Amino acid sequence: MKLAPKPQYQNVTKVDYLTVTFCPAEIQRLKTMAKWHVSTGEYKHYREAYNALICSEIFSEDGTDDFDLVNETKRTTDRFFTEESEKAYNDLFDNNTRYSNNMPYDQKMALCKVVVKKTQKYKVLENLIQGELQHFLTLLNTVVAKDSDRMNPDEQPWTIRQNQGGMFTYDHSATLYRHGVNSGLVAWGANNAGCMVSFSGTGCKGLDLNLLHKLLKRMPHAKITRLDIAYDDYEGEIGVDEYLKQYEMGHFALTNQMPNWSYICGGTYVSLSKEQQADFKKKHGWQKKYDLVPNAGSTLYVGSRSNGKMFRAYEKGRQMESTNQPNWVRAELELRATDRTIPLDALINTDAVFAAAYPALAFISEKRLVIQTTKRKKQDSKLIDIRAQHDATEQRLFKYHKLAYGKCVNYMKQILQLSDSEIVKQLTKGLAIDDMPTKLRQTLVMPPNFNQSENIPCH
Repeated sequence: MKLAPKPQYQNVTKVDYLTVTFCPAEIQRLKTMAKWHVSTGEYKHYREAYNALICSEIFSEDGTDDFDLVNETKRTTDRFFTEESEKAYNDLFDNNTRYSNNMPYDQKMALCKVVVKKTQKYKVLENLIQGELQHFLTLLNTVVAKDSDRMNPDEQPWTIRQNQGGMFTYDHSATLYRHGVNSGLVAWGANNAGCMVSFSGTGCKGLDLNLLHKLLKRMPHAKITRLDIAYDDYEGEIGVDEYLKQYEMGHFALTNQMPNWSYICGGTYVSLSKEQQADFKKKHGWQKKYDLVPNAGSTLYVGSRSNGKMFRAYEKGRQMESTNQPNWVRAELELRATDRTIPLDALINTDAVFAAAYPALAFISEKRLVIQTTKRKKQDSKLIDIRAQHDATEQRLFKYHKLAYGKCVNYMKQILQLSDSEIVKQLTKGLAIDDMPTKLRQTLVMPPNFNQSENIPCH
């Protein structure tokens, strides 16, 4: 069955779920700087770099005597963090104490993780985010809400009720209500670098998407992280079985690889009459006393939520037990900002986005708004194998050399009072620069200061 595009002058699809994030310019600057520091290798992870940037003020000057207090308490990880050490850190920050840049990397990163929320910069960022969120909620009530929701100027259609804890790694969260009905959620915090606002299907019904689109265009660093688009076929012209047939014909493939699929149906378990049992046995040759009736509807899933794109079609009429629209079929496209950037224009061009998602959905509209995926960089598998082999060999050698010679080195340091450089000098005396264990040489790994070619992988 070939489905022809439907000409229309307005969207026949609708937004059924929406999540947007935004943040002040200062936080966006920190996020960009954190990613840059990770790319240069200065930090191992984005979170470490972000925390370190917030705590950068306390590492900007030479250490004082308070640096000894940090070493004595040894409370630089959550595992060892206690009320006593928290009081010590509070005292340090109250006195505007600054630490030395000579602090070991692991200790410094763990310290940042513990004390980041006590810095003045973090408190300022929290206030910026809360101000941005409050401004958004004000515009939501005065501008973005549909006219029908704003008929009474004395009543605010949108309100929030703050929750006890955070959500989705955000420090703070609240439930979003539209005329007293749960219609979404809000989460925010400097620790997660901004705000997140999600509108459920009920909430989306109260939004003027054109005005919301204009508002987000003007907001700093606003992004769509999830967008669900629904198409309601109240007459059931295209059933779930037809979508499944389209899948079998390859009309859900954009490349040579077909997406995964799942088909689920349910219903009631009924007993057959004696006449039905006899008729069934006559036709099939074996007795059957019960039957499965798929009267609860069926659902087809195509794609994967973890990959950022999933299609589902289900018999909404049966799910709702509707008597007026029993054949109602709903088709939904769920998009997430995973390896893709969802443009803000998708809010006002839902038909074009829906039609471009899969060839089987092209009947919705002649217009197309293709959302391209971001290709992940693939590393050379041969280089990965070499490095993995090197790492495993290195760890094994370190383990057994520590068992064999660790006590001797400790004797040289504690009893003979030799410095680290003197110990290394004695143990490596007479060795050439490329003298190293044979297993490591076989992996073609050279010391960093011996690497003269970019083609030689180094650890």
